[in-house]
Amino acid sequence: QKTAYEIRLSLVGSEMCIRDSPFSEEDYINLLLQRTDFIVKNGLDSAVSHWANSGSTEGIKELISNKPFMQEYLEDTLKKCQLEATNIISHVKQTSSHIESFLSIGCGNALVEMFIAQQIRPSIIYLIDIEQTPGKHHHGLAKNGAGYTSLQTAVKFLESNLDYRPVIVAINPLQQNLPSIKVDLIISLFSAGFHYSMNQYREFMTSSTLRGGLLIFDERKRHDIPLGFEFNCNEFANLKCCSAGSGHERKLMIRI
Repeated sequence: QKTAYEIRLSLVGSEMCIRDSPFSEEDYINLLLQRTDFIVKNGLDSAVSHWANSGSTEGIKELISNKPFMQEYLEDTLKKCQLEATNIISHVKQTSSHIESFLSIGCGNALVEMFIAQQIRPSIIYLIDIEQTPGKHHHGLAKNGAGYTSLQTAVKFLESNLDYRPVIVAINPLQQNLPSIKVDLIISLFSAGFHYSMNQYREFMTSSTLRGGLLIFDERKRHDIPLGFEFNCNEFANLKCCSAGSGHERKLMIRI
């Protein structure tokens, strides 16, 4: 039987209770594969390595069955997601006064997206993810990304935790055509440009961003395949580096 967790966090001066009720064991497996920092920091990354080498999730399941570990993992992970969102929003607000719509490519379980939405309160949120890629299980750089999430769960997670009701549209590009839309903000965090080439979404990003709209993505510094960072100067202009980590920069660009 699944253990329910409720994590309380301070959010812009108020307390926010994060509920995990939409998550099944499979959703927790996906989450631990998406967010491995705490696992690695505690010397438990053999479970992730075993999955990468064999596709087996037995080691991940053992971690999930450890309630004290999971409580700490969720607190640590959600705090980091909150900080990521706060950093992104601080840069967005310097450039754009209002975000009516935003889109996330490679959204995973939509943790950072939840914190972003809670603060900027867009009326419509688009979530894009390939969800599952049987036979492909990696965290590195490859021609095509690997999927380990459920869009249905991501949507339910947002609905359970946001204190308002935006329209949420979920798209799996392996099963559906990408929509013809216009949005104020596109984010792709540790997804396009980091795990696989941005060329897969480049035309879509360009056509979907409103003039004056923003694009935020993680640029991998060391790579041996083309990653498609070089947007036409008539399409996007570089604004700044939002943050930097080991081997990557989080870039902010504006549609012109």
